[in-house]
Amino acid sequence: MRAVVLRDGNTVTMEERPALDGPKAGEVLLRSRHCGICGTDLHASNLTELFVPDVVMGHEFAGEVIAVAPGVADWKPGDRATVNPNGDVCGTCLQCREGRYNLCRVAVLQRAVGVQRDGGMQTHVSLPAKVLNRLPDAVSTLQGAWTEPLATVIRAVRVSGFQLGARAVILGAGPIGLLAVQAVTRAGASEVCVVEPSSYRRDMARRLGAHRTIDPQAHDPVELFERELAPPQFVFECSGHPKAIGTAISIVLPQGVVTVVGVCPEPLDLAAEELVLKEVVVRGSVIYVDEFPMAIRLLEQGAFDVESLTSQVLPLDSFEQGFERLRRAEDAVKIVLAP
Repeated sequence: MRAVVLRDGNTVTMEERPALDGPKAGEVLLRSRHCGICGTDLHASNLTELFVPDVVMGHEFAGEVIAVAPGVADWKPGDRATVNPNGDVCGTCLQCREGRYNLCRVAVLQRAVGVQRDGGMQTHVSLPAKVLNRLPDAVSTLQGAWTEPLATVIRAVRVSGFQLGARAVILGAGPIGLLAVQAVTRAGASEVCVVEPSSYRRDMARRLGAHRTIDPQAHDPVELFERELAPPQFVFECSGHPKAIGTAISIVLPQGVVTVVGVCPEPLDLAAEELVLKEVVVRGSVIYVDEFPMAIRLLEQGAFDVESLTSQVLPLDSFEQGFERLRRAEDAVKIVLAP
């Protein structure tokens, strides 16, 4: 079968892999129907502490159960499921024992689907049953492929302490940022502002509920919030830009909250003096704890528009076209592969 592989840890390529004739012991064989290309996939060759060489990529995916190994309960052929790529927790570390499953290093750094073990950019994949989450009839596998990033955003908004009527600024209007626009809007934000250099993505942010957008290449956001705009109580950093956290600290209200979701591969650029004098709270938010089922319910209820964010669905053999279009980020938000 065809598979998109991180060859030798530095080149993403298409390979022919042996077809799976059934699930591994204790696992479920899943037919991958839709698999999103994530920003981390684009930078996999630089994220050597996460991705292992020769892994089949793809951690945002959903599909159909084909076969179940003996002894696996609750799943049968024909069931539809989305995959929690970080759901294979050890259950014994301190973080797991205290319910902080998103911080289980075994799950995130050793067993993550599409990162350390083969993922959804292939037609079939064998997975532990505990990483599967059932999809209701009203949620398609295309929508199901959005569950992982949506769960990430839901957690970020929850841990931020976001309050009804608050103002929010979102830095970066990629898939995470545009989901965050919808999340804070539905959480009762009085005003949502998005900072994003792409005109295509700024337009998308306005269509999804943002009241204002700023092009940081044309206008300095810090100056705008100093002179014209009301500072926000909450800022969500979704861009991963090295200067973004410094910008967030500058524009947020004193004692405001900056929640960092985007992962910056470079050292951060920020002024510690401003951080201290304003008593700003800066906190990270990583993946999800119990937000996966919540994301599925919200998709079932139609609370989030993910179809508008799906710029293109491509066959697996066209993965290079999808990767390149997302690298340009001129006219796309999310590319989904259909194995």
